[in-house]
Amino acid sequence: MMRALLVNTYPTRVHWGVEVVVETLMAGLRRKGHKADLLCLSDSELAVLQTMHFPEKFLINSLLLSKLKPRAHKYDVVHFQAYNSYLAQFIRPPPARVVTLHGSSFGLHERVGRAMAPHRLAYSHHVIERMECKGVQSCDAVVAVSNAVKNEAVRGYGIAPNKITVVNNAVMLEKKKSPKDALRKSLHLPAEAPLLVTVTRGDYTKGTDMLVRVCERLHHKHGAKLLVIGRIPPNLRRDWMIFAKPAHNEIWKFYQASDVYMNTSRYEGFGLAMLEAMGYGVPAVSFKVGIAPDAIRNNSNGYLVNRYDTLDYYDKVGKLLSNERLRTRLGSEAAKTVKRDFSPEKMVNGYLKVYDSVLNEVSKRK
Repeated sequence: MMRALLVNTYPTRVHWGVEVVVETLMAGLRRKGHKADLLCLSDSELAVLQTMHFPEKFLINSLLLSKLKPRAHKYDVVHFQAYNSYLAQFIRPPPARVVTLHGSSFGLHERVGRAMAPHRLAYSHHVIERMECKGVQSCDAVVAVSNAVKNEAVRGYGIAPNKITVVNNAVMLEKKKSPKDALRKSLHLPAEAPLLVTVTRGDYTKGTDMLVRVCERLHHKHGAKLLVIGRIPPNLRRDWMIFAKPAHNEIWKFYQASDVYMNTSRYEGFGLAMLEAMGYGVPAVSFKVGIAPDAIRNNSNGYLVNRYDTLDYYDKVGKLLSNERLRTRLGSEAAKTVKRDFSPEKMVNGYLKVYDSVLNEVSKRK
């Protein structure tokens, strides 16, 4: 039996992207007979963070370190998430130290740094990026969730390519299926209009300005409406937008009720929401960011578009909206891709291979 301690800022119950992945990995490890525990902030510590303008990463890591030091030696592997890997330098092997990069501050700054407020950019670049770099360099093994993130770690943090293993995040799908017209009726969505869907927090990084620009034209040409799961800034809201905030276990209904998933992000480390939609048979159109180049094959299960080419993006979505048979074919292939390449079993097996390899390396150093 292998003993793993996963270190993450937030508990898995928040059901954000990283936390869903951590929860899935822990459940998979336990199913295979291994011990998997989570070290995260307590409710009272999280309450303190919520009083701050933005979470202070040094404070987060300091709180986690005070809990980690007395426990680390009880495990074979300590598995950090992203900037929490800064703590690896304070833990001497054994245990083996592994980090998963779900994105990188280096990659984020490279794509959207110019648009960040000066004080946020300075903090993110001089604090978070340096913490992440130091942490990644201190770990015995590095996992990247996509080839894009692997390339960022090589270019930005000087990590040797052979030290980085790509293990794609798993996509957890509800095993439910309902007719589209019935779902639209129950969710009070338009019965006939083409329905685009996106999951977004509505900021510059998510390419909200480009999303609105493309959808404006699609609305005028095809009568399309945009289902927004998340938020859009007030100045970019339009009357053809529909907003929803479903519980995580209800989001499948909104995906299945939609025709095309829209990913206009300027930067993504992965892109879990897009893959969730694809898993429910919704073809995606995406810029070449995050997992999209690894998951989407043009004219087979969706469409890839060069970064910021909104004209080509508009053409690709319009092509799907004009051809129901094409949408159905690409959507069916998208679902097969997710089931085959992004299953929980495949992710857990990928991490077990990383754990086995790094444990062998650490044992040789004794």
